[in-house]
Amino acid sequence: ERVMYPTSLLLFWTIFTALFSRARSNDEDLRYGVDVSYPMHGYKVTTNYDWLPWNIDSSISVPEEYKDMPLQPLGDKQAFYENLMQGCRDHIKGKGRASSCRSSENARIDRCVRQPRGVHNYTKIGYHKMRAPEKLFKVIKAFWETNKESSEVIETWDSGDIAVNHWESPTFRVPLEDTSSIGGGPTLIQQIYDGVRDIMTEWTGQHQVPNSVYGIRIYKQGAVLAPHVDRLPLVSSAIINVDQDLEEPWPLEVIGHDGLARNITMESGDLVLYESHSIIHGRQFPLKGKYMANLFIHFEPIGPIGTEVKTNLDLSTYIVRGSETEMQWQLLNRGSGYVINQMPTSTIHEEARQGNAIRVMRILEKAPESIYFRDIHGSTPLHEAARSGDVNTATVILAHCQEESYINMRTKQLGKVGAGGSALYYAQKFHGANHPIVKLLKQNGAKSIPPESSLNSEL
Repeated sequence: ERVMYPTSLLLFWTIFTALFSRARSNDEDLRYGVDVSYPMHGYKVTTNYDWLPWNIDSSISVPEEYKDMPLQPLGDKQAFYENLMQGCRDHIKGKGRASSCRSSENARIDRCVRQPRGVHNYTKIGYHKMRAPEKLFKVIKAFWETNKESSEVIETWDSGDIAVNHWESPTFRVPLEDTSSIGGGPTLIQQIYDGVRDIMTEWTGQHQVPNSVYGIRIYKQGAVLAPHVDRLPLVSSAIINVDQDLEEPWPLEVIGHDGLARNITMESGDLVLYESHSIIHGRQFPLKGKYMANLFIHFEPIGPIGTEVKTNLDLSTYIVRGSETEMQWQLLNRGSGYVINQMPTSTIHEEARQGNAIRVMRILEKAPESIYFRDIHGSTPLHEAARSGDVNTATVILAHCQEESYINMRTKQLGKVGAGGSALYYAQKFHGANHPIVKLLKQNGAKSIPPESSLNSEL
């Protein structure tokens, strides 16, 4: 028979926990796992509140529906979540499908459940807090201070996207890649990659290639970031806290590889490394204050330190063979081979495009893996040298290449990497059959491979 407790007792404890749950929510010593602070593996959080009688007095029997339910030390988080969902539904009325909020949640929760089971991890716990390199942070901070007033733009979210509560607390961005901003553009992006890559390599024990830099994102009063794992190939990631003006800490909650939640507080200049492909992370306690400005840097591991990097694999090295994650990856990448890095632009692409052979050589001496970087069109630095027709640059690139298949790598075509043209194809297209760049590529075993479709956007 279910034990009934006086309404007055339950009301007293409800008021008591409401007064103290907010302060406790930021306590790094609280021990809990998934589905406590926010739904992660399902649509419900635990309601086994720590103030319920059986959690105070061990002599009181636990009702059947609460057996095996984790303790809830944070208050009524289910009501908080339902209010957010309702806010999303109210926001999209007349703007889109009524189910889009739930569809967004389905995708978030599905990835939180499935993806961590199908990927390899490279650290014991999955996250690490430290200070950002001083020299790098000075560059980032200078960009921020110079452009924060003039270059801030509002971020655009799909109407039903519940990754952040953008309908009540819009997010903003000062774009690092914007060349119209003072100090912005590819050189700044490359400085950020260079400043973090060695740290990430040492922490993970893996060679790392840059994948994306995003920011500077600005969260403001009341912002909530739903807990999630990042889409592939965002694997080895870092957050730099650029600036903040808060009334109280706004913690980053991570679920470590041990299954326990940690609330990590950050000050300006702090850097958090985390395995974003498997570590559930978010900021599910509303921001209290004016703002927090964060920068996100993502890398992709391509093999252990001390081993030869291979790029002609049929599967990314961090994906578990036979897993659901592999099945999804193969559907998206079938026929394209191993894809390393796709970013809008990089310094090595810029220098190869301009025929700056000496600068390309210096980049490759410092970061030899950058030879395999692909831009958003799937082009390698060799493609850029072939288009530019600069023999010296192409010679430097070929001298640093260790993969026989590299010279015939193909660009992206109709969204598919490896379906476009080869370097020799573009060299002949832009410079004719007798140009020195064509002869050089042929001498090194290059093949002229055209795009798969005639409906191509040749670059």
